Amino acid sequence: MSKEQPLSDDYLREIAAAHALGALPGPESGALEDELERVRRLDREVSAYREVTPDLALSAPRVTPPAGLRDRVMARVRRETRPMVQGPLAIPQPSRARLASGAGAQRWLALAAGLLIAAGAAFFAFKARTDAQNANRELAAARKLSDSLAGRLAFREATLDQLLLPNTSLHRLALTGERPPTMQIFWVKSRNKWLVHVTQMPPAPAGRAFQLWYVIGKERPISAQVFNTDPEGHAFFELELPAAAQRGALAAVTLEPQGGSPQPTTTPFLAGQVE
Repeated sequence: MSKEQPLSDDYLREIAAAHALGALPGPESGALEDELERVRRLDREVSAYREVTPDLALSAPRVTPPAGLRDRVMARVRRETRPMVQGPLAIPQPSRARLASGAGAQRWLALAAGLLIAAGAAFFAFKARTDAQNANRELAAARKLSDSLAGRLAFREATLDQLLLPNTSLHRLALTGERPPTMQIFWVKSRNKWLVHVTQMPPAPAGRAFQLWYVIGKERPISAQVFNTDPEGHAFFELELPAAAQRGALAAVTLEPQGGSPQPTTTPFLAGQVE
């Protein structure tokens, strides 16, 4: 059989049997042992990489390889690949340069694996920290909204309780001009309190405010509350009645400078008797 013709599987088994029995010549036996050790070492390395490969796939972000990388790798594999046996018992020893090249490739692969693992761990740590910060902000916003809604609900329930008390009466102030707002006054007599509800009243101009007055008999008006409405024209507030107004009074609303006035400076645009 010529040296150039590859050996058959049967002949390789014969070589293995002769080597196992110690019948293979010394140089040829040493060459075969070196080749078998190289194969065993390669098998161990492949097994090690197989163990770490799933972790790399789970820890590293998905990256698209550069175009042509597969072709370059396969070309190098073809250059480095050679038959185990090139003739009858002629097994070439790998050169030192090639061994050095293989060791360098192994070190490079180990370094690349370590870098991928470190990068993946850093990426997921950063993502987890960012997600936690976002979750904390969302939780704080949800708690703030919940507290606000709970406060508004408690206020409304307390107001409804007062409106349902016995001897609570409703009084509506009539318009004195062309403006369309309305004001409802719920007089809670058992608690000597007015609950004032304003609707459809546009906010006062800049530097101005609305002022509610008591007018008892022929006395001078008494300031009850300086207020403003929200952008939708609503306002709601409570008033403790003075002793003189416990039997009823005229209620009136004027437009005054911001902060209110000691006495009305404009004609009331809302007025009504509360008795």
